[in-house]
Amino acid sequence: MIWIASFPRSGNTFVRNILHEVYGLESSEYHQEEDYHLDANYVSYPFVKTHLLPSQLDPSDPDIKAVYIVRDGRDTMVSIAHQRSDIVAPAVIENGQLRAETSGGTSMSCVLEHIALTRPASAIVVTDGYIEEVDQCLIQGISKTRFHAIVTRDGNPSALHRAGITYTQLDEVPS
Repeated sequence: MIWIASFPRSGNTFVRNILHEVYGLESSEYHQEEDYHLDANYVSYPFVKTHLLPSQLDPSDPDIKAVYIVRDGRDTMVSIAHQRSDIVAPAVIENGQLRAETSGGTSMSCVLEHIALTRPASAIVVTDGYIEEVDQCLIQGISKTRFHAIVTRDGNPSALHRAGITYTQLDEVPS
């Protein structure tokens, strides 16, 4: 077992999704929340997610390997704010079609503005592709950054394509 430890909203679930989707590795989680189910067999998984301190873990063996995920605290706080501001209405079936309203997810414009401000040499964003139409001025603002989007296998890359953003859509992971 390897602990995957982080502060909430730091990318722990993202790492677990990569481990599962790319490598087929299952994971569980360990917490002390009474309101949430705790998998009794969590120690049998190769990776176990936690947000707890080492002294709070069970087993509390310092020889168990751990991966600590660190994210800029400012980004973590913004992520928490976005998560708590998302409003999702119940899905209903109208005229034989499933209809649902959401907050619209993460704004690609916000991501591109952040890249333009921080000017990294390269950046990768993982998305389902369901994004707003992107202003071409934002694309020009990141022209010196090598930017690429990875679209989930069930996602829709059409808005990225229209914006001229290079992308790769994930295939099903071979079994």
